[in-house]
Amino acid sequence: MSNGSLAQLPPDNIPEGLKLPDSPSVMLLLPRNKYLLGTETFSKTPKWVYCPENQKITDVNLYDGENLCLPASSENLSEQIILSSKTVNELNRELYSQMEPPGEHFSTVLILQSILKSSNYVSGQALTREFARADEREFMSMLGENPLLFKIYWAVRFAMVRNEMEHVVQIERWTKFHDVFEDYLAQNHDGDFENDSGFRIWFSILEMPDEKIMREINELEFSRDDIERALNQKVSPVRIYNPNSGWLVLARFGFDEAGAFFMWQYVKFDLWKKFESRRANIQDMILALWGAYEVDQAVRERLKYKKGEDVS
Repeated sequence: MSNGSLAQLPPDNIPEGLKLPDSPSVMLLLPRNKYLLGTETFSKTPKWVYCPENQKITDVNLYDGENLCLPASSENLSEQIILSSKTVNELNRELYSQMEPPGEHFSTVLILQSILKSSNYVSGQALTREFARADEREFMSMLGENPLLFKIYWAVRFAMVRNEMEHVVQIERWTKFHDVFEDYLAQNHDGDFENDSGFRIWFSILEMPDEKIMREINELEFSRDDIERALNQKVSPVRIYNPNSGWLVLARFGFDEAGAFFMWQYVKFDLWKKFESRRANIQDMILALWGAYEVDQAVRERLKYKKGEDVS
């Protein structure tokens, strides 16, 4: 549309010469006989291509919350077609809603059982043993009745898809202390992870956090001097206490290999005390909080995909 809004066309109104694939797909018709096509790859991930008339098709990435700029002319590169972040979000949402989530079910179940055993979650072990030989559809139906197993299962499955098996350790530690988080949410908050989980977490590849992270930490009543004091310490993790706010924790990871990064965690007093009441050490807490973050991201990711037996 000339004002940038979207208008959905009936499936039989596709212009002559164009055809949608049989697999999940979304096509956006653009000015000057151009279009954007989203499809599902063999590995069940989304793929977007920009198709200018009589020009080479190019791959593009659509990131939620970001505008997408496409060249309107091969002769004048200053001319652009701009899709707003709202439009990008709608296109991604439509494509994901047609797709099944990626990942391999039975491998996920095996790791899930291992996590439940190591974290001593007895009732979960019994349930997974009961359904271990069930087909995927039956298992998903069971997950829909158990929110905790739902979270663990999808956190593991998406970690395997991304080949991030190191996150299994964090998911296992979160499973061990999951009641700490559930009690906190049930007693004090409405379930908003960002604001109501009792903690915040940030990642940085630079020693000094960027301005956005710094601003968010400052809003929690920790100063730049606090950050610099933590960075000057030779040990890891480092804890900083503010009696008006809570605890700020700095942990360093991967400094003996490629991919080193810094993690900052803010923990409210009552959540910190709940970990202490469970006799968790600082490493347990750091990994459990990191696991809570990964689990939350996995649940958000799962809800983008086609609804199945495991999603109410």
